[in-house]
Amino acid sequence: MSVHLKEFRNELPDPSVQLRTLSLRKEPDRFTKYATTSLEKMHKPELYVEPDLGIPLDLLDMSGVKIPLAPEDEELLHDDDPITLIKKVEN
Repeated sequence: MSVHLKEFRNELPDPSVQLRTLSLRKEPDRFTKYATTSLEKMHKPELYVEPDLGIPLDLLDMSGVKIPLAPEDEELLHDDDPITLIKKVEN
């Protein structure tokens, strides 16, 4: 068995036009920036909960709510001098 070694030659033609460089995007987060997909935008999760979550809520009736306040804080809740709005009349 005989082995014949040949030298590999790859002769490329000379470039016919001036070489150009391509401009690349220089944004550092171009590969890691998060963007929502159409699938995420269309997905609406279904929540299976009780209508009142087991807690009866009445947002208009606050009479049953008692918040303990320090005596110095209770003074802040009282209006001593009611403010009346006065319209300025321009002549």
